[in-house]
Parts: sequence; C-alpha cells; structure tokens
Amino acid sequence: MKWFPLAGGILSILYAFFLFAHPLTSVATIAWIIALVIFVSGISNFLEYINHRDNRSFWQLIQSIFSIVIGFILLISSVFSLAIAFMTIIAYWVLFSGILRLLTGLQLRKLRFPSSSLHISSAILTIIFGLVLLGTPLFSASVIGFLVALVFLFVGSILLSIFFSLNVD
Repeated sequence: MKWFPLAGGILSILYAFFLFAHPLTSVATIAWIIALVIFVSGISNFLEYINHRDNRSFWQLIQSIFSIVIGFILLISSVFSLAIAFMTIIAYWVLFSGILRLLTGLQLRKLRFPSSSLHISSAILTIIFGLVLLGTPLFSASVIGFLVALVFLFVGSILLSIFFSLNVD
C-alpha cells in the first residue's frame, strides 16, 4: 500500500516528460475521446431511428449519419489534425461566447445596469482570446499540452514526497 505513491509518482513524472516531448498528445487525447463520443452518439441515434419507425424524423437520420461520419473522420485522424481541429472548435466556441457576452453587456448598458462596462470588458477580452486561439491553434494546443505536462510533473512530485514521508518512520 505504501508503494502506491512511489509507483504513481514515477509514472506521473515519466508521463510528464513524455508530454513535454509531445505536447499535442494530451489535446489530441481529449479530442479523440470527444470523437469517440460523437461516433457512438451517431450510432446510437441511428439505431434509435431504425427501431422507432412510428416516431422518427428525416433530420434525426441526417444528424446521426453526420455524427457517424464526423466521429469516424476524427477517430482516424492524426494527432496533429486532432489537436488543430479541437483547438479550432474551442476557438469558435470562445469567440461565439464572447460575442454573446458582448451583446448581453450592450443590452445591460441600455438598461443602465451598474456593472455593464465590466461585462463588456470581459466580453472584449474573451473575443480577443478566441481570435488568438483561432489564429494559432497549433501553438494553443502546444501550450495546453505543456500545462498538462506541468500538472503531471507536480502531481508526481507530490506523490514522491508522500512516499518519502511515509518511509521516514
């Protein structure tokens, strides 16, 4: 039992070094899991479409086929492609959220809401962040990969310190 922190710490630090050498791997892994969910969701929706003849829609069929195709394409993509695709999707989501936040802030300003300028400022920063992500998806994925590697290095160090503190007695 007391050897678990040692094993976990060593594995965590080794994985951190791997991620430092291959930072896109962590982002691609997240993207692969999402691709798997999209693919399985498409298959599930397609099976539901087939099994419920009385309660089905043409749009459900289109959506399920679209999900299966997109999920399959993402599942067979390279680490590089997955990382860029994932970061591009995140960038569009951040950008869209920033635009909606800006519209909300402008609406609040019309209503003379006291902190509308703070809302608008955060919206502008969100839009800028989204544009940076959109302009540099590979760099953004690499930064996230390095941050994940730092987390694994930190966790591994803590686990090793726990192991050594358990063995002091």
